[in-house]
Amino acid sequence: MAARGNVDEKKHLYWEYQMIDNYLLVSVNHLEKRYIQPIVNKITQYNPEIFHGYPSAIISFIKRCKSIGIYTIENIKGVIVISESVSHEQVAYIQDFFNAPVLSHYGHTERVVLG
Repeated sequence: MAARGNVDEKKHLYWEYQMIDNYLLVSVNHLEKRYIQPIVNKITQYNPEIFHGYPSAIISFIKRCKSIGIYTIENIKGVIVISESVSHEQVAYIQDFFNAPVLSHYGHTERVVLG
């Protein structure tokens, strides 16, 4: 599951399944309260093990989820935050929501092997 990018608003799709890479791309441009429940429904249907994205986007997503009474997303085994610095407090906030470890990765991620 990746929280980044933009998808087709004309079709009212705020996510896109990337079959080749096997991930669900959720638009960070649609984290308003009115889009959160449909996005959470799609995430739950997709049932990802890893949540991957910008820390600021993930934190915005979590805050919006909590504002409508969603306090966790089940079955996430890990969260990878990318491309931005992240504080210990932010890591703790993300870990608390997903009940999963957080890995901060800042570097070259343009379709290269990360091991």
